[in-house]
Formats: sequence, C-alpha cells, structure tokens
Amino acid sequence: TIEKILNLCELNQIASLVQNIKSHPKDATTADGFTFSQLIFHSENLEIIDSLLKLDLINPFDTDEYGYTPLHLAAKFNRFEVVCYLLEHCKANVEATTNAGQTVLLCAATHADLKLIQYLVEQHAANIHIQLPSGTDIGAFMRNNPHPEVITYLNERLRQNN
Repeated sequence: TIEKILNLCELNQIASLVQNIKSHPKDATTADGFTFSQLIFHSENLEIIDSLLKLDLINPFDTDEYGYTPLHLAAKFNRFEVVCYLLEHCKANVEATTNAGQTVLLCAATHADLKLIQYLVEQHAANIHIQLPSGTDIGAFMRNNPHPEVITYLNERLRQNN
C-alpha cells in the first residue's frame, strides 16, 4: 500500500523496501495507480532513492497510466529536492508531457512555491508558453496556486516573453 511504502521510506528501511519491491512485478502499481518509483520519489528520502536507483529497483522515467513521471508528481507536490535530483542526477526531461500534454511546469503551476517555479524556468528553461492540445495554457493552471508570488512571477515572465 501507499502508506506502507512511504512509512518504510520515512523509517529508512531499505531492506524492507527492497524485499517489498522485489516481491511485485516490475510494472506493478498501487490500487491508486501509482508506480513504486513514483512513491519512492514522492517520499523525498534521497538516500533511499539513490540506493534503490543503484539497485535498479526504481526507474526515474516510469510512467503511470496517465503518463505522469516521478518528475511530474514531484513538481506537482512541490518536492523541490526531488525535482533537483531528477533533473540534475537522473537527467529527467523538464519538457516531458503526460498523456494529456501537461509538462512539468504546468504540473508545478497549480501548487508549487516560487522557489520551484523559478528553478524550472530559470535553471532549466521550462517553456512557459506551452499549451495543452485543448488550448489551455499556464494561466489556467496557476490561477489556483496558493502562492500569490507565483502568479505574479509567471505573469511577469509571460509579459517579458511576448
């Protein structure tokens, strides 16, 4: 279960995690559709992440049925250190898209704080002009962001780049 995996990560139980992951098929998902890789990266335990990557038990490029990678979810849930790890250590693609066309920045725009948004835009040149096939742009995603400074920053960047 999700709680069990996250609890094992929190307790730094690498042996139990290895056993748990090995006891499932490589493409196993939780009842909620999350891959083991997504859960492990979501834990924010970089020591566990690094160990399981070295053992080839998790994949930073795994996708769920909707096309979300660990990077999409880390950005969506404002996991700054994990986003940095995935982009810098694993060389994840900042412009990777989900099945619906959402990029990492669009996922981040709904919930992430300014530090993460600036990192994606300024350090990794995330495209702020991306649109979904439906035409929905970053404005629709950032509208509900709880951090007003994110909305201000993205609006300023959009104005600068027009």
